[in-house]
Amino acid sequence: MDGLLKAHPAVGEAEQGRERQQRPASLRSALADTAARGRRLVRNMELLDVPDHGLAREISERHAELQAQAADLRQLLAAASVR
Repeated sequence: MDGLLKAHPAVGEAEQGRERQQRPASLRSALADTAARGRRLVRNMELLDVPDHGLAREISERHAELQAQAADLRQLLAAASVR
């Protein structure tokens, strides 16, 4: 494929253009998935009658990880939207 791209730069440019267009949609999808996982964690925590403190801590840590991941995805999406 690289040989083809080198031989026909317009093909390579078209492919790069499609990737630039698809990247924001892909990032939005990943962001929505991350948000859904965070909501499921919170919902599961609410359903625990007597939460185990260790489990609660692990769920809280995972929720924080998901929030950080969502923040990273939002930054990537903002950068992709500017291009």
